Amino acid sequence: QGGTSAYVSVGIPTKIAYAGVNQTLKRNLTLLLLVILIVLAVAWFGSDLLIIRVVNALVSASRRLGAGDLSARTGLPYAHGELNQLAQAFDSMAEALQRREAERKQVEKSLEKKTAELERANQVKDEFLGVMSHELRTPLNVIVGYTAMVKERMAGEINSQQENFLGKVVSRAGDLLTMIESILYVS
Repeated sequence: QGGTSAYVSVGIPTKIAYAGVNQTLKRNLTLLLLVILIVLAVAWFGSDLLIIRVVNALVSASRRLGAGDLSARTGLPYAHGELNQLAQAFDSMAEALQRREAERKQVEKSLEKKTAELERANQVKDEFLGVMSHELRTPLNVIVGYTAMVKERMAGEINSQQENFLGKVVSRAGDLLTMIESILYVS
């Protein structure tokens, strides 16, 4: 019973002791790196599909609209999400601008037609007034001239009552000429 105790010490190198744990750690880190790369790739392509494509379509349509192409539309489907709502609002605005421009052009065309009609009517009026001026003044001037000749006794003797009547004719004919001049001036 009194024995001596002996101890035996067995040593395992650290490399061998942790070999299984290190292999599991390397495998897990490799898998984590692979998952991170896959997530980044999905985020990259997903953002291109969901955000960048929509933004590029909006920018392109905005530039075309700004350059005067009122038929510019985004061409994006109207779905849920803020960017798609923005695209829908942009397309609605572009459609309203195109419709208003078409209405403006139609009104402008109508105004040009009416202006041409009015110019033609004014030209006809001027021609009519020129003819009427000549056609009214010429006979009236002849009447005034012959009446004045008779009143001046160039065609023979007249009595005082005839002279008075002839004076009234000349006076009224002068009034009529003045009235014709006023009408032509106003027209």
